[in-house]
Amino acid sequence: MIIHGAYSKRRREDTQFLHPDVVAEFKTWVTKKKPEPDDILFPVSAKTCGVERKTSKMLELDLLSAREVWINESNSIEDANRGSRAIF
Repeated sequence: MIIHGAYSKRRREDTQFLHPDVVAEFKTWVTKKKPEPDDILFPVSAKTCGVERKTSKMLELDLLSAREVWINESNSIEDANRGSRAIF
């Protein structure tokens, strides 16, 4: 994917390589969403679209959920202490 300078944090053209599975999922999502050329695809702040998303909170909850699955998947004595370690 090419990010044009006008949209890049560093104001230069950048290339972002994506896994083919991510590209396929993204194409499916965009096809369903049918955005206009100037639509913001991922609105995350009140500045850009009037919606304030708590992205850090979403990420924290996702990490905690993934950690719980990881702990529950333990199947050895060494893994049994997975849940006792601090995560942050």
